[in-house]
Amino acid sequence: MNLDGPVKKEPTDSNRFGPAPPVDAEPLKTVYEEDPLKVLKYWPEEHPKFKGQPGDDAVTWLSRLAVHLNDRSAHPAIWHKVGGLRLGGKASDDYCDAALAGTRPKNWDEFKHWLVRLSPLGTSPAALARELGALKQGPNETLQAFYARYRAWMSRAKSHGYPFDAITSFVNCLTKGLAKRVFEEITRCQVQRTPLDLDQVVVTAMEYDSAYRGDAALASTSTASSGSGSGKRRTEGGGDKAGKKKLYCYNCRSKDHLLADCKEPKTERQAAYEAAHPPTDKGKKKA
Repeated sequence: MNLDGPVKKEPTDSNRFGPAPPVDAEPLKTVYEEDPLKVLKYWPEEHPKFKGQPGDDAVTWLSRLAVHLNDRSAHPAIWHKVGGLRLGGKASDDYCDAALAGTRPKNWDEFKHWLVRLSPLGTSPAALARELGALKQGPNETLQAFYARYRAWMSRAKSHGYPFDAITSFVNCLTKGLAKRVFEEITRCQVQRTPLDLDQVVVTAMEYDSAYRGDAALASTSTASSGSGSGKRRTEGGGDKAGKKKLYCYNCRSKDHLLADCKEPKTERQAAYEAAHPPTDKGKKKA
């Protein structure tokens, strides 16, 4: 018989550090902001005003504007007003003209169609295709710098619904040697039934590119060190700064005068040389 009562069990680690019990909480209710000026407060610099200049991409600008408006809980009924306040240059002038004429857009859909219609020289599918064909990694361009350019193009292409394969297009834009190695890695992973997504392909390309540039830098350093050593030996060997060979007397080997000024008797070597190479009359003036 246990006279001490029930034994209290110590909590185990699984109970002590187990997940917290769920807490009943009501889902957050979206509170929309209806003041356009408050929505525009602290607007990010990454999304500049749209000026409607030739080449400006209205579709991409509108898609990013929609993302910011949604994140700031702007009421859908004021989206077109916020968009109008984010116009500049020619686009702002057109917006003011539309207001004076009573044809200003009254909702978000009308604003989108109005802005795209007034930007006919913006990006088109044909322009995106040309840009992709010209988008190539430079011979001295790091992969990080090139990927930033490719990502900007890809964002615009997605905004326009332009069909393209993100991985194939990316690899085709790399340098030939790097593209070959990345395609080989993609094929190897496909054979192993572990296909790579775009992020993994980019990381793979970065690793290959970094390794190649590291080897190239090491080889360049070794070549420079070897060249500087040769230059040092040339300096110690008596070469002047211009790398020219100093002249000296071939008879007595003195560096203080030339052969024509030598007062020493001719050596056997010098006499043999003059016998083998007698002077000629070439270049002398006739009397």
